[in-house]
Amino acid sequence: MLTKIEREPASYDAGIKYFVIKYGDLADELQEGFGSMQSIFMDYWQEFRDYRKEFKDFRQEFRDFRKEFNDYRQEFRDYRKEFKDFRRDVKIEFKRLRRDIRALLNERLRKIEEDIAIIKAKLGLKENY
Repeated sequence: MLTKIEREPASYDAGIKYFVIKYGDLADELQEGFGSMQSIFMDYWQEFRDYRKEFKDFRQEFRDFRKEFNDYRQEFRDYRKEFKDFRRDVKIEFKRLRRDIRALLNERLRKIEEDIAIIKAKLGLKENY
């Protein structure tokens, strides 16, 4: 099996008109070819395993983001419900205050009208002045 390639500068002869490639024994050539393919295959296989692990990591990260999103979504629902409850309570309180203010104003106006009637009576003025 070929394990190392060495490179050397080569000189050439301009007078050469052709060349021939000499192959070794078929078994040696096949062994060398299969060895090269196995090496390339192992590199691709390792690269695939790295991508597979990276994909698993991304998948787990996506699951974490999805869980975090669901937590935020639930938190948003809780805030929304809390806001609705607060809004309802404010409306109820506002109606109660409006009712109390009306009652207070009506009572004060009635008292003022009574005081005006007493003053008119003391002054001898007619009631419908």
